[in-house]
Amino acid sequence: GFGVTCCDALVAGLRDHGLTVDVVASSARRQTAWVAETLERFERSVRRGRHDVVLAFHAFWPFTADLRRILDEGGSRPLVTYTHGSHWDPTDTFRTERYPRLRWADLGNLLAADRVLVVSDHLREVLLREVGSVSSQAAAELGGKLRTVGLPLDLARIDAARGGALPGPAGPRRRTVVFNHAPIPAKQPGVFLDLAAEILAHTDTSVLVTRHFPPDSRWGRQLASLAEAFPGR
Repeated sequence: GFGVTCCDALVAGLRDHGLTVDVVASSARRQTAWVAETLERFERSVRRGRHDVVLAFHAFWPFTADLRRILDEGGSRPLVTYTHGSHWDPTDTFRTERYPRLRWADLGNLLAADRVLVVSDHLREVLLREVGSVSSQAAAELGGKLRTVGLPLDLARIDAARGGALPGPAGPRRRTVVFNHAPIPAKQPGVFLDLAAEILAHTDTSVLVTRHFPPDSRWGRQLASLAEAFPGR
């Protein structure tokens, strides 16, 4: 998924530029436990004081404001955060549907950093316009922090999946399209399923869905119909 592969690409890219990177990681599976353990390990790392800069990928988990609080208490150093989306982007329906009352917390996280890295010039413009509509002062402060850097992509993993049929133990394997998003309105799974029906009907491609679709949901019923119409694919 995005959080794993982009982080790997980001760390590898920084190391390729000659930087030493220490990753604060947690093996916890529940999000609350993961955040708590990450913050605790981050605090221990800050106390050792061996780092020149802190990079948070991304601004929402854990909250960049929490990292700032720990830094302020344990020896400040530059704090850089990255965001590929925001409550302040009206098209980011995932955040507004899942966490509708965290808009101001999202802005606080961005303003808590010394630099905010964003995925595109478009997102930068959207953030400044939307924040500016409620506070020109906040927009001016945020504008001085924003830098467009693009999206870190794990090209090695992507390129490994290119080409024609992949070899398998029993010969060439059918080309596969993977759907790796949560079945929520923000990800528009219906659009994918509509297109998958056309692809399955006109090619010998397989479709792999990595997430659970509730069987009583509209998309669950649609997915079940596809599975029935194209068995084994």
